[in-house]
Order: sequence, then C-alpha cells, then structure tokens
Amino acid sequence: LSCLARAGEPKKAEMFLKQTMVEDFGIAPDIISYNTVIQGYAARGDSKKAMGLLEELLTLRTDASLPKPNARTFTSVLSALSKEKTLEAANQAEKMLFEMQELHETHQLDTRPNNFSYNAVMNCWASLSTVIRDVGMCGGRAEAILRGMQGLSKEEQPTVVSYNTVIKAYRNNFQKAEQFLKEMIASGLRPNDKTLETMMYVLKHDNRVKEKEEKAAEIRKLYFEPNLNGDRRNGNTKNGNRQSRGRRRDKLQP
Repeated sequence: LSCLARAGEPKKAEMFLKQTMVEDFGIAPDIISYNTVIQGYAARGDSKKAMGLLEELLTLRTDASLPKPNARTFTSVLSALSKEKTLEAANQAEKMLFEMQELHETHQLDTRPNNFSYNAVMNCWASLSTVIRDVGMCGGRAEAILRGMQGLSKEEQPTVVSYNTVIKAYRNNFQKAEQFLKEMIASGLRPNDKTLETMMYVLKHDNRVKEKEEKAAEIRKLYFEPNLNGDRRNGNTKNGNRQSRGRRRDKLQP
C-alpha cells in the first residue's frame, strides 16, 4: 500500500486494499491502511477521492469490521483540500474541524483536532490567498484559527509552522507579517529558514514597501542573524527548529 501510494498510484493502492487484501486474502485493513491510501490521494490533490474514503468510514462506522477514522485521517483530507485553492474548499475545511471535535466528544473517536489539523486548515486559507484578491480575508480567517489554538492545551498550541502559514496567508501585508514574526519570537518559538523565505515572499508582494532590499536586510539583521551567543536578536528563544548558519544574501524570494 505504502509503495503504491508514495509512487503516486493511490487508485491502485485503493484497489489493493479493497480487492487483494479483503477479497483475495481476507485481511481486514486497519486505519493505517486507509490513511495510507487517503494520504496518497491527498498528495495528488484529489480531495474528492480522499473525502470519499473518509465518508465511507464515517457512514459505516457502526460496522465492527471497519476501522474508525482518526485525526490523521481527517488531516490528510484537509491537506488535499488545501491544494484546491477555492473558497468552498477552505470553508469545508473549517467545518471539518468542528466535525472532528464533535465525533471525539459524542462518539469517543480519536478525532480531536491537533496542531497538524489546525495548520492544515490555515494552509487552505494561505493557499487561497495566492489566487484571489481579498488577501485580507484569507489572512483574517487563518489568524482566527491561530488565535483559537492559543486557548487550547499545550499539545495544540501554535508551532513555527502555524505562524509561517498565517504569515503566508497575509501574502501582501508585510506589516502583518512582521507582527506575527515578533509574536512568534515572543512566544518562545524560533523562526526557521521557511519563516525567512515566507517573509521575503510577503515583502515582494507588498507594493506599499518601496525600499525592499533595505527592508530585507533589516529584517534579516533583526530577527534571523545569530548574535555572539548564538541566539536570535530580540532575545533568547527556545530550541526546537534547526537554524541556518552563516550569512546569506539579501535576496527576495520569487
């Protein structure tokens, strides 16, 4: 299953699961089997197929012979939705978060959303921001999810990926991007190479910033160049993300 799914053949993986495993050999697939196929469809951006398998598990969840979906099952579908870059897909992803929580509370399924789930929904809005004009709406929806995470348990708190995704969602608002960068550092998280790349991406698309190369150099110096103690400027931060070493050219990312 894994070989077929990773090779970009999720349809063959699904046939192997349902025909070869179940019909030919009488092997009952577990949730890992289903998740593997769903992840294969998600990697190809085929949200309809991924959603179809999830709905199959949900519709027949009273069937003891079928595995029960878990948070990873849903998160894989959310990942597939982020590749659609449509308002409908982003709204659907948000609804799925509530469905995950409801299934966890009312049916005791292992579907409580985690930070991977929240990040996947935020990425739906970040992806959508690249193809529509209302970037502020996309950024605002992603930010609302981030704020919701901040009131959750330690395991569900925003990560560097969470902040990077919100920054990306504010695709042409560098002021907002810098606000979240500062907030990330203040919360004890350490920005990584992807953070820098995303900051440069937003800077490039914000026409209100005129001296872009100068601003890029300033941002690098303030937040990304290590000081003599090896920590980021603006104060010490917790470990947890790999740091790049040495200086890099102030080049705006495409």
